[in-house]
Amino acid sequence: MEIQLSTLIFQIINFGIVVGAMSYLMFKPITKILEERAQRVAEGQKAAEQQLAARDKLANEEKKILQKAKKEAAHILEEARQSAAQTEKELLIQSRRKAEREVDRLREQWQEERAQLISQQRQQFNQAVLVTTEKVVGKFSTKQHQQIIDVELKQLLKTLKA
Repeated sequence: MEIQLSTLIFQIINFGIVVGAMSYLMFKPITKILEERAQRVAEGQKAAEQQLAARDKLANEEKKILQKAKKEAAHILEEARQSAAQTEKELLIQSRRKAEREVDRLREQWQEERAQLISQQRQQFNQAVLVTTEKVVGKFSTKQHQQIIDVELKQLLKTLKA
């Protein structure tokens, strides 16, 4: 086997033409397609990074909003507790006042009933004293009767109070 220089040169030129044609016809369009694809991938990555940044920002805002909502809820709850405590105090005061009024009313009613009972007992006592006095002593004047009744009533009231 011999190497022929003319064939070798012809093969080299032929190979150069094929490589030149391939690079002009195929390499440049393929590199252009690859560059466009790389550019789209870079844009996609940039968009993805922007989306991630936006998502992180939204997540932070969501956390802030949740914290603010929790603080507001705690504040509202505290206000409700204070309002309930104030209402409870007011209701307690109203209940006490109402109970005091009821006690006062019952006390006044009791005093009235007591006064009526004392008055009735005085009348009964007066009648008993008059009847007894008339039977024992005979007839006295009204003035004498009244003096005796007053003395006896005073003694009776003293013993009741003691």
